Amino acid sequence: MAGGLMPVVSRLLAAGCPSAIKTVRAGLMVANSPYCTTLTDFADPSKLKSLFPRPGADSFGQSLSPQLPPAAKPAQKRLTKEELALQAQAEAALEQAFSILQADDWRRVDTQDGDELCVRTAGGRNVWKYKTVVSCSPEKFAQEVIHNCTNCPSWNKTIKKCQIHEVSDGVEILRQETKELLGGLVSQREFVNVRRRGRRGQMHYSAMASIDHSAFPESDRYVRAQLFPTVFTVRPCADSPDRCIVEGTFNYDLKLRLVPLRVIEGATFSAWRQLRTQLLRCAEHVRA
Repeated sequence: MAGGLMPVVSRLLAAGCPSAIKTVRAGLMVANSPYCTTLTDFADPSKLKSLFPRPGADSFGQSLSPQLPPAAKPAQKRLTKEELALQAQAEAALEQAFSILQADDWRRVDTQDGDELCVRTAGGRNVWKYKTVVSCSPEKFAQEVIHNCTNCPSWNKTIKKCQIHEVSDGVEILRQETKELLGGLVSQREFVNVRRRGRRGQMHYSAMASIDHSAFPESDRYVRAQLFPTVFTVRPCADSPDRCIVEGTFNYDLKLRLVPLRVIEGATFSAWRQLRTQLLRCAEHVRA
């Protein structure tokens, strides 16, 4: 194409027109550029394709990706001083409860098909630890028994009512109202606890301890029982992904001042066996 321009160039230069000279210079620059083509080039598909960059590419064939702003993170709730204090209480209860659970001086006092109930003395009172294995995915089971806590009366027949007051992510005030215990010998109790729930690795946990809170003032209708740092955990079985280990503690004061200690201990054995049966039934429901 540059050769075909030479006669035209000669005539324009001979005319001495400045604008013509500029036009010729621009034409020569285009003619010598890598994007200059001839009509014969349009007959070659490979050359034609190289002349028109694909959509979404710049003039050098580099892919152009629109620079989108990073996804905005949801604004986190600003906690009040009271909520920060409750969060600290929940974390402290969690660490104390795990420390109790992982103690090495437990004594086994009852077994049921390989599951077990253990006891140890701490702070002048008995604390109990139980463990059972259920046939259910740990993720599904934990979702039902830990993270869907308001539904616990549907499987835990000891609990009559469960209410939650959220504090922050994973921290809440939990009020539980029990039914009559020991065949009606013990009247209804209520617990108001700060709870920390979450997971550590593959273990899901729920840790609680009693507090006083304005959301749930004390009532003459119920005896306010006390829960010391207590934990309930769900973790997968090492040898089967379709089964999980449920482990937790009983660590409370039901305010049974006139009931002999041996009666309370006997009631704990019964409560453990009842809880075990309820956990197994709950697993069947979740699997279905």
